Amino acid sequence: MRRVNEVRVGRAEIARKFVEGFAPDRRQFHQHCLALLAESKAAKEIVDQTRTKPQGTVRISCPVALLSSGIAEIISRYPHDNPQVQVLVDATNRRVDVIEEGLDFAIRVRLPPLEDTDLAVRQLGLSTLVLVASPDLAERHAAPTSIESLRDWPTLSIANNSERYIWNLVDTSGQVVSLAHQPRLATDDLASLRIAAMRGVGVAMLPRELVDADLQSGRLRRLLPDLASRPGLVHAIFPTRRGMVPAVRHLLDALVAGYENLNQKG
Repeated sequence: MRRVNEVRVGRAEIARKFVEGFAPDRRQFHQHCLALLAESKAAKEIVDQTRTKPQGTVRISCPVALLSSGIAEIISRYPHDNPQVQVLVDATNRRVDVIEEGLDFAIRVRLPPLEDTDLAVRQLGLSTLVLVASPDLAERHAAPTSIESLRDWPTLSIANNSERYIWNLVDTSGQVVSLAHQPRLATDDLASLRIAAMRGVGVAMLPRELVDADLQSGRLRRLLPDLASRPGLVHAIFPTRRGMVPAVRHLLDALVAGYENLNQKG
C-alpha cells in the first residue's frame, strides 16, 4: 500500500512539473479545462439528482368509488411529501384509454382473473365490500341471521345501468349467497351512500376500508360479519415500466404501501 501511494504521489508531482513547464497561456488554458471538467461533473450530479428525486406532473385517473375508499387520502399525502410534484386526478367511472389520453396510469378494481392487456399492470391491494347499517336502523329490526332475513330491511346500493340490484356475497366456507333488492337510494358516489347509511336510510354494502373508522367508532354496525364480497383487485395500468419517471414510480409505491396499511386494518 505504501508503494502504491508513493507511485501516486510521484505521478502527481510529474504532472505538476509538466504543467509548470507550459507557457503562461498554456497553463491558463489548462486551468480552464480543469474548471470545465469540474462544472461538467457538477452538472452531471444535478441531472442524476433530478432523475432520482420525484418532480414534475403525474396524470392519473381513478373511479370515484375508489377515491372515496382511501385512495384520495393516499394521493393527497403524496404532493405534500413531495413539494416538487403536481398530481392531476381525473375522477371518473368511465373506461379510460391510458395512451390516447396521455395518462401516466389509471387505477381500476376488478374481480380476478384480470383481463389480458398489452399494458403493464401493478397490483395495489384488495378491496372487500361488507354490509353495514346505522345502530338506530339495526335496533328497529331483529338481528339478521342470514342474507334472506334482510329482505324486509330498507337498502342502499351502488347505481348500475340495468337497475337490477343484487348483492352477491361469500360466506366463510366459500359458498355464494345472493339477495335481490330494491334500494331506497342508488348512486355511484360511495360517500353519499356512507352518509345515508349512517343516517339510518338503509343497509349498504360498502368497501371495508371506507367504513372501517365508522365501525370502530360505532357510527355504523356490521351486519352478518361472516359474509363479504369476493375481494376485488385494485391495480394500476400504465404503458410500460421502461423510462418511468421517479414521480410516477414513487406514487405507485406510495399507493401500494397505503393499501397495505388499509388491508392490515381489516
